[in-house]
Amino acid sequence: MPIATDTIAHSIATLNRPKLLVRAATIAMAEYQRRRDLRRMLRVAIPATPTAALQKLIPIEADLERRRIGDGRSYSLARHVDILAALMAEAHAFNAERRSAPTLPQRTSRRAVERGSDQAAAAARSALRLVTNSSNAPRVASSMGGAA
Repeated sequence: MPIATDTIAHSIATLNRPKLLVRAATIAMAEYQRRRDLRRMLRVAIPATPTAALQKLIPIEADLERRRIGDGRSYSLARHVDILAALMAEAHAFNAERRSAPTLPQRTSRRAVERGSDQAAAAARSALRLVTNSSNAPRVASSMGGAA
């Protein structure tokens, strides 16, 4: 069953693991190659998106964490570092994907558009007044990176 995007973000944000384990995964992340490593770790087709990869990695990592805390008989530190490194790399890609995702335009009334145009025009007039006012010229020039 797929995990919702908000649940993925929450799972990533609340992940709390020992510093040494995270440090080892951070070092391993430098060598992470998505195609090679996900095929080996997941033993299935490579997920198309970071979201799909995280939907598979999060439960695996949670199971490894339970084993680490529990009796530890079937726990593999090397696998935990690998899975955590993949999870961290996919989380970076997931966050970048979420930041760059286009948002749907808000429905805007004609009056709001006209009001916005009026506000933009007023701001432009105000800026022009500020620049043409001789007492403000040095301050404006310095704020724009130039000298007066």
